[in-house]
Amino acid sequence: MVDKDIPIFHNEILKAIGHFSAVSVPSKFGRKGIGKMLVKAAEEYLLEWAGKEHQADANLRVVMEMGVVDLRTDLFPWYQAQGYIIINEISPIDPGFAILLAPDVNAKLILMQKCLT
Repeated sequence: MVDKDIPIFHNEILKAIGHFSAVSVPSKFGRKGIGKMLVKAAEEYLLEWAGKEHQADANLRVVMEMGVVDLRTDLFPWYQAQGYIIINEISPIDPGFAILLAPDVNAKLILMQKCLT
């Protein structure tokens, strides 16, 4: 999803921020590069969109962000290997969503970001 509230001005730097979540590849298709391709496609889409919207603006910073449920600790090293860094902990996540993940567990959403430009 591309944040339609762009432009965001912060210290005179224009930011285009894209969001994605719930990237999942069934385990039988794991380790074939499909997850990397999905993430890369989302990043390329955001870069293309930002380029069209803000044609050659030297102050443009394109950032992709996502929320990762803290119960999936195995995902953090994978996303970090793709260039994402942990920015913040958002607590708590939507209780209805948390129940679907693990009833009676206090899950948190961890915000991760990657600067694409």
